[in-house]
Amino acid sequence: MYSPQALARLRRDLASTGAVSLASTSLAPPDENGLRDVIIAIEPAKRNAYELGVSYSTTEGAGMQAQWTRRNLTGRADSLAVAATLAEMQQGVTVSLTRPHAAGLGHAVSWGASADREQLEAYSRQGVALFASVDASTRLRTATSYGVRLSADEYDDVIGTVRDAIVLSAFGDWRHDTTQFTLDPIDGSITELRVEPSVSTGDETLGFVRATAEGRIYETVGANNRLTFAARGRVGWLEAVTGDPNDVPPDRRFYAGGGGSVRGYEYNSIYPKDRDLQGLTPGGQGLLEGSFEARWRFDDRWGAAAFVDAGTAFDDWSEATDLSWGVGFGARYNLGFAPLRFDIAIPLDEDESSGDFALYISLGQAF
Repeated sequence: MYSPQALARLRRDLASTGAVSLASTSLAPPDENGLRDVIIAIEPAKRNAYELGVSYSTTEGAGMQAQWTRRNLTGRADSLAVAATLAEMQQGVTVSLTRPHAAGLGHAVSWGASADREQLEAYSRQGVALFASVDASTRLRTATSYGVRLSADEYDDVIGTVRDAIVLSAFGDWRHDTTQFTLDPIDGSITELRVEPSVSTGDETLGFVRATAEGRIYETVGANNRLTFAARGRVGWLEAVTGDPNDVPPDRRFYAGGGGSVRGYEYNSIYPKDRDLQGLTPGGQGLLEGSFEARWRFDDRWGAAAFVDAGTAFDDWSEATDLSWGVGFGARYNLGFAPLRFDIAIPLDEDESSGDFALYISLGQAF
């Protein structure tokens, strides 16, 4: 007999194909040995799916994400998706075609194109890209994804010599995940390593490698498992294989600050500011971030959290300990499928902060 957890996994597996869904389950009458068959009914999934998401923070503004998906487009369980982002700092549209299990069980093949624009403190960017990838399912405990991307970008309001860049990059991503619920993990850990070799031409020509490593751990303790401790660490570095690392395009360099980094600071605002005075491309050559959060669940709906974040982007490892810190607290409301998060963060580094506090509202935990 299927357990509730097994049925939930079966629903996710069926949904990942985009072609069918689990309609119902029932038990047949027992046979002479007292055994029962499990009867599973499936039905075609709806051909069109619509998704909408919203977020808000005082440092990044309001944002909306919408996606339309046409399932089973060619009768091979593939799907065509059109996703759009409309936010104060970023606007864009992405069109992608995904064929599940085309590269093996749990590994989908995707092709797509995108056009987007960013308006950040350090630079403005507008560009287009073509990409192809093999993406491992998030339900796999250990997974490897890889792909290629060709982009053409133009940069405005930027210091340095790079105004136009055409970048051909590849990536390899290895992930080990022992958590059960992506939007609100309570136990387990996540380890992820990502390497991106790239060749850039345009105003400057060079080859470089960008690498990041991230680890997260979750532990739930106390009566009725009401208290969860969560910790996160991330480190990154880019190295020029040919050419000058100062000529790496600004969006490929490292920055800290914002809702997914050091809360309380403007998005991507933490990087070596002396680069601006020297007329160099913004962003750091390295990155170091860490977070610790305690999450309480008062009942099945309401909860609270307290957290501390730290991070910096730098050009030399001797500067990696010069961290910007943020502390804060928040409330959580369980919507059933994910927590709705309200966070207030206070920046502790007056040199980097632009306000006394920052407010974040979004779905899912911060990490």
